[in-house]
Amino acid sequence: MPAMTWKLTETAVKRAPAPTAGQTMVWDSSVTGFAVRILPGGSRTFWFQYRTRGGRAGKNRMVRIGTWPTVSLAAARRTAKVLAGQVAHGQDPAAERQEAKRRDSSTLRALLIEGGPYQDDLERRGIVARKVVLSGLNRGLHRLLSKDVANLTRRDFVSAISALEAAGKPGAAGELRKYSRTLLEWCVSTGRASHNVLAGLRRPKRSAPNASQPRPTAAPP
Repeated sequence: MPAMTWKLTETAVKRAPAPTAGQTMVWDSSVTGFAVRILPGGSRTFWFQYRTRGGRAGKNRMVRIGTWPTVSLAAARRTAKVLAGQVAHGQDPAAERQEAKRRDSSTLRALLIEGGPYQDDLERRGIVARKVVLSGLNRGLHRLLSKDVANLTRRDFVSAISALEAAGKPGAAGELRKYSRTLLEWCVSTGRASHNVLAGLRRPKRSAPNASQPRPTAAPP
């Protein structure tokens, strides 16, 4: 990978030659770790490279800032300085961005959106009533949609199910219990959750009629 260090200017970024293969990194001499990456097709993207704390155990990381000229050199350099400051205070910007992206893609809303990953899985498994399943989950869990599925608790789901039962909708409550348990099994299998918090949850048994109470008699003819 060819690399060089210049005092980056808009003209330098524009005129730096593109490689015939691979990529070229042009490092800025004024901000350590700040560079523009040039590909054979001519695209130019700003990056910031740093090393995490930990001495020899530290790791080299790179954060993508943006593509030139959509992002100007001046704006990219300002971002690089902000990132450098975060690193100096012990932060790990690349890991934080990755975690934020994971959280955004793992909320119930992101998973249950029409055309989203859970609908794709239902289609792959040939579930005919997938729209009914998604609708039931979105309605029943509407207060939880902004939460990361990895952070949801058994109490969160039980509260949503109990709310339907209290509203006199035992059928909807039963469906939500079933749909949620299956959703969480999928989340575990795809690495989005560590375990199924609804494992073992069953529909409460209805109490048997009290034998001491008189049975209703048929109305006289």
